[in-house]
Amino acid sequence: EGGVFFGFERNQWSARAEVRQGLDGGHEGLVGRVALSRSGQVELFGQTGFYSIGPEVVLGDETYLQEYFGITAAQSAGSDLEISTPYAGIVSAGVKGKVYIPLGRTWGVGAFANINFLGDNAGDSSLVVERGSDTQVMGGITVVYNF
Repeated sequence: EGGVFFGFERNQWSARAEVRQGLDGGHEGLVGRVALSRSGQVELFGQTGFYSIGPEVVLGDETYLQEYFGITAAQSAGSDLEISTPYAGIVSAGVKGKVYIPLGRTWGVGAFANINFLGDNAGDSSLVVERGSDTQVMGGITVVYNF
């Protein structure tokens, strides 16, 4: 993908927007993302950590949505999924958050969590309806070693 992005930060707030074009690989569509977040410090386990939380919206053109959520006639014939032809629009909207806590000079731990709700274009795809969910949840823990 190739693209451009814009970011703005003021005090504890940041806004980001990006537009990316698929080139020669996973897709050839156009996808954009708009996000707002609030960042700050938090005291956890006797350490000063950092957090960030905020909403995010992902938009895609018809080519992008067809690649990831569309079902062609040929794909439908080889599966039990109905033909799906999504149109351009909202791919997903949700909230994401993360926290990082340094544990001394070299170690740190972090955690992140996201919940996204697929837009009608993606969420109504037979792939999602029959084999997935229009609510997407992800989370994880990271361990960091700085050297």
